[in-house]
Amino acid sequence: MDLNSQGRDRPAQWFVRALSAVGGLLVLLVAALFTLGAALLAPVGMFGARMLARRRGRAPTWIASWFGACIASSIALVVALVVLISLTPPDTLRQVQAALDSARVEARAHPTPWVERMRKANPNPAAEAIANSPVVLTVSTAVGASLGVVLFGVISGSAGWLGTWLLVFAYRGHVRPN
Repeated sequence: MDLNSQGRDRPAQWFVRALSAVGGLLVLLVAALFTLGAALLAPVGMFGARMLARRRGRAPTWIASWFGACIASSIALVVALVVLISLTPPDTLRQVQAALDSARVEARAHPTPWVERMRKANPNPAAEAIANSPVVLTVSTAVGASLGVVLFGVISGSAGWLGTWLLVFAYRGHVRPN
């Protein structure tokens, strides 16, 4: 391995760097398209993770930059959802709630055959009362939404992280988190 005076490998050849730049831009463009722009906040999260590590006197790591990218993309989704819900007219939210309630009543009135067989095989009124309570519905909706945000953040943050590191390689000629 040939090292120069700064202790780094020789920079990559120009065509490898050019391919990396094209690939990084392509990854970020496609990721921005599919994540509605949330992947474009990944570099901000990577920069934040880098600054946090430096402030604590530690060297920035790959995994820290990845977590930063995923967290920034997740925050972007949460902010977008909050804005979307706050701009939705109150009547629309009531209509959605009414549609969900009527669908739940319809599902209980006309269950599918396998649900009917399970109810007959193991009748448990206490379990049905708990499962049909509004608190359980609210908690399960919140848990599902949280998992969805995390999954979206991991996917969009990973795509943004990859595209950013390809662009960093094109710029520097090497990839090291510091």
